[in-house]
Amino acid sequence: MSSPHGVQLTLGPLIAGTFSAVGLSTIVGFQTFLYFKIYGPKDEMRYKLLVSWVWLVDAAHTVFICLTTWNYAIPHFGDNEYLAVINEWYPAHLLTTLLATLTANLCYTWRIHKMSKANWYLTVLILMLCASRTTCALILFYAEVKYWRWATVYEHFRVVRALSFVSSAVTDIVISTARYYYLRELKQGYVQTREVIDTVMVFSINDGLLTSVIAITILGCSLGMHTNFVWIGLFFNLSPLFANSILATLNLRNWYRHMRRPMGISLTRNTAQKNRFPPMSPRAAVTTDHSEVADIDIQVNKEIEYHVEMVDKYATDRRTPEPEDLKV
Repeated sequence: MSSPHGVQLTLGPLIAGTFSAVGLSTIVGFQTFLYFKIYGPKDEMRYKLLVSWVWLVDAAHTVFICLTTWNYAIPHFGDNEYLAVINEWYPAHLLTTLLATLTANLCYTWRIHKMSKANWYLTVLILMLCASRTTCALILFYAEVKYWRWATVYEHFRVVRALSFVSSAVTDIVISTARYYYLRELKQGYVQTREVIDTVMVFSINDGLLTSVIAITILGCSLGMHTNFVWIGLFFNLSPLFANSILATLNLRNWYRHMRRPMGISLTRNTAQKNRFPPMSPRAAVTTDHSEVADIDIQVNKEIEYHVEMVDKYATDRRTPEPEDLKV
């Protein structure tokens, strides 16, 4: 940072970005608690590990950005020379952001690969975009720990920084578009799951647009206002947004699964009407005496799991799934 501005454009955006990122991280913690409290005990181990990993990365990211802001705002408050130095905790924040974005991208790439009937062209394209973003982030991490000055990193690596945020925005747009396209195709074939697919489609579009707009905004601020911390304050919020995206997708899947479970037609005989007509024969009386055994509540959809896993499972089969096919 060659010519630091005042507190309004340095510590102000940094503190504001930290507060908003901590708020998003709180939502990550709540979603994690919600998952393990309600859905986790019955979910697969791979999803439990994924949720744990997402929470750990987000927690580490929150610690690193708080330490970064603390060092700039408290011990070195009023020290303009220190504002030109890259804080020792900032590169760690960059790594955790990379891990969060890479985790989200790989998860969505895997789901797109399944929904697209193993479309390797699309899968390889998304993986190449993810590799481009990862490479740029690692180069920036190397530059920051080598030079430790904002002005030097900007002078020699501004193109890499621009490519990093451009590839980030393009990756999010491609992933959101692919998810929307294949979910729309599946919606035309499965009447039973249209409500679920509609919700996931809306969420996919909003999620992809939000992260893409933020990445483009960070790019513009980092190039046009590289002498202040506005772009860093925005950058702090990217990691918890991806973490919330993954957890919201998993909780949405499980929420629909549990919401749909109680639905059905109750065939339990009303006890008030049980003896409405007296038995006409001893045989009929025997049937009435043992009617308690037949008092059951049949849930038509009890064993049908309405969730996105079902959509992925039958993406390669255009026939309407039977109830026994949808058993878990």
